[in-house]
Amino acid sequence: MTATLGVTTPELTATIDVATAGIATLGGATLGVARVAAGLNILLLLVLVGIWGRNYLEIRSKHTLGSAVFALFLLAENALALFYYLNPPQMSTPALRAMMYLQILEFVGIAFLVYVTWD
Repeated sequence: MTATLGVTTPELTATIDVATAGIATLGGATLGVARVAAGLNILLLLVLVGIWGRNYLEIRSKHTLGSAVFALFLLAENALALFYYLNPPQMSTPALRAMMYLQILEFVGIAFLVYVTWD
């Protein structure tokens, strides 16, 4: 990517190319981490839906049904996020980094929920 501001010099072009390469590298790594986190979230949510679905069929508790429905919506959100991570639109590096951090935080929360539920 080269920007022209009415003046094009080899130094300016080289500086812009180096900065763009750094952003592309960071964006690629960030997307990779976000993809892994979203994929793990999907797997963990499938476990939760299975446990809560089975429990609902056995005890017919509204709380268990609510937990299962919530997990299904969170599963849909993570599937959509993974789709966008696999087919990324143009996003700035700070936006990519923020999305990655959110996916990681979500993973930690879901992993703890699986731990508590599995027990």
